[in-house]
Amino acid sequence: MKPVFVIDTNALLYDPNIIYSFHESMVVIPQTVLAELDKLKTTRASKETLFRGREVSRILFSLSDHGNLSEGIPISNDSTLKVIALDKSKQLPESLSTKNSDDCIIGLAFQLSKEHGKENVTLITNDLNMLLKAQTLDIPVEKCQEIRGERLRALWQSIVSRKRLIVWAAVPIVLFLATLGLFSIFKVGPFKEEITQPGLPSELQAFKVKEETYLNSLEDNPKDVHSLIGLGNLYFDYQQFHLAATMYERALKIDSKNTFVQTDLGVSYFNLGLTDNAIREFRKVLKSNPKHVTARYNLGIALWRGKGDLEGAKQEFQKCIELAPEGELAVAAKQNIRQIDDLLKSKKTAQ
Repeated sequence: MKPVFVIDTNALLYDPNIIYSFHESMVVIPQTVLAELDKLKTTRASKETLFRGREVSRILFSLSDHGNLSEGIPISNDSTLKVIALDKSKQLPESLSTKNSDDCIIGLAFQLSKEHGKENVTLITNDLNMLLKAQTLDIPVEKCQEIRGERLRALWQSIVSRKRLIVWAAVPIVLFLATLGLFSIFKVGPFKEEITQPGLPSELQAFKVKEETYLNSLEDNPKDVHSLIGLGNLYFDYQQFHLAATMYERALKIDSKNTFVQTDLGVSYFNLGLTDNAIREFRKVLKSNPKHVTARYNLGIALWRGKGDLEGAKQEFQKCIELAPEGELAVAAKQNIRQIDDLLKSKKTAQ
């Protein structure tokens, strides 16, 4: 039986590529984690967190081209990636609540340990509280920082154990190191001088590198929709909403049915103070897909914060809850409804 690794939200945000760190395993992303990542779009998270959240979404979106995430998709290292929801029909330990996101993730790990054996299931997290709670339920836990080193050592040991492969394993390693040496000497590849500009913060360097990559692609092909969206997302993550909106607008001229881009365009407009434009985009999305929860939630925010339409916003939040009662946006929608109700009561009292 393959070992099972359950990945927490903070683990993915710590390293979006962590899913590729496991050898011959089943890598599980709880459905709750996807909801938490989706919620990042409507929170005031740091630029770095927003950027990594989008990196995770891009990776998963790319993998979804090769199969159904809920059924499992083969990835590198002979592993399988799978998105699994907590089965709320099954009994959970009394210490866990299905209304709490962390508890849902721990609960899924608990259910998988019952199915696959606790010795075969490991929860990956950097959250101390989650770590402690999981340990009280006898669920093995590993920290993200420890993963890469341990997996690389395990992979190397598995190679060495196969004596006939030792020589062949050494050849590509030597060639790889020699190539890196040549790159370093001639300042090419990952050692290009313009990439690591002295004096620039590492975060800004990363931004510049990605921006340049997208711009070069668009120079070759101005209608490269993937580069337009990627550049728009990059600007969005760094709160350059005017530039983000421009890229999204260009992308939608090529792919007018991309409701995710259209929703992000609406959020960009809203952050620029263009509330009417934002509402227009959200309603376009909902016209083509009335069940688009993110667009509906953001429409509620725009009506509330941008237009002062409390009743209209409340209706949108209620529809969010009806469409996805167990999602993270439903939790946020309920909180918003409570605040709106308080405001409505205050208005009635004042009158």
